[in-house]
Amino acid sequence: MLKREICAFHKDNMLRNQTEIEAHFNAMYGLNIDRTTISKIINKKDKWLYVEGGSKTVFKHRRVKFPLLEEANAKSEQIEQTPKKD
Repeated sequence: MLKREICAFHKDNMLRNQTEIEAHFNAMYGLNIDRTTISKIINKKDKWLYVEGGSKTVFKHRRVKFPLLEEANAKSEQIEQTPKKD
């Protein structure tokens, strides 16, 4: 993940400015990343440094829309998983 790599590079090379980081990654990957993009990535470094490498999708945890229905569903699943007495 390139954003994670940019943040790790910045962390290891704190004396380099954003223009130097931009030049490094543009030369390394043949890209045309703007300095402002580097700035935005570095500002959100906590998000990018701790994202797992294998997961490309970030899921949001949202509140349940219908809590009563969700509770009933959980209870029915619990009943189904309970061993039956013969």
